[in-house]
Amino acid sequence: KKFWEPFVVLFITANAVQLCFYRADAGEAETRAMSVASAVFCALYVLETLVNVIAMRWVNYWRSGWHRLDFTVTVIGVLELVVLYAAGEDNAGFVTVFRTVRFFRLFKLLKTSPGLRSLVDTFLTALPGMLNILGLMALMMHIYACLGCTLYGDVPEPYPGDGLTRYTNFQNWGSAVSTLYVSLSGNWAEIFKDVYWECATGDLSDPAARTAEACESYRFS
Repeated sequence: KKFWEPFVVLFITANAVQLCFYRADAGEAETRAMSVASAVFCALYVLETLVNVIAMRWVNYWRSGWHRLDFTVTVIGVLELVVLYAAGEDNAGFVTVFRTVRFFRLFKLLKTSPGLRSLVDTFLTALPGMLNILGLMALMMHIYACLGCTLYGDVPEPYPGDGLTRYTNFQNWGSAVSTLYVSLSGNWAEIFKDVYWECATGDLSDPAARTAEACESYRFS
């Protein structure tokens, strides 16, 4: 155990570093080298799982939630290799989807660090309370989306600024929720100007007249 756990941490960290070198315009030789490295790391993960199962016995091994996560990630990695080698490089789209599975291996770092495990356990313990907060946020989003449709649903196209678009507007509930999400993400200033500009309320029927000079006054000023 004295040498085994540092060895496991070492090759998991090495795998995390290796994943940083994936790029879209890699050559054939580089792609092949990365595939070989991925297969080597997968073999090391299988070896680690086998050693742990043999040392702890299957019943004791499976009793731990962290070991179940570790086993699941290992099985997914093996399935990834089988699918990739069976599909071949010609089926590029299918192969690309399964290549994303290898990033799940980084979850093994959670098991190797007591601090990370404690943090995850704390997060899971607090999850029921967070769900209540998310429920409250969803209720507030629903209320303000309905208010937005009532107050600003008559803002006609084309919109004078960059805040309201054909996808983010207050013409229906779904678009209103999307607009509110964009606002919560920080891009609220342009949306504010679009719904408060006087020319955005239909007072100017000619879209060509919707100029910056004509939109200097605000709706409720």
